[in-house]
Amino acid sequence: MPFIDIKILEGHSEETKTAMAQGIAQAVMDATVLQEEDIWITFQEIDPKKWFTGKQDSVAIAPKRG
Repeated sequence: MPFIDIKILEGHSEETKTAMAQGIAQAVMDATVLQEEDIWITFQEIDPKKWFTGKQDSVAIAPKRG
């Protein structure tokens, strides 16, 4: 039974997280013989001020990606 833990920045909608979980579960089912109930997926939402890329937090980086 795979346990898939997704770390994601805070602020994504429930619809987005549901779509992600459904797509990931489907990919696992397509690649294995597992059934949907055998796949566990969790989301850990991280405060952008606590998520760093190099020396900058995600708040500082986000406008650059815009």
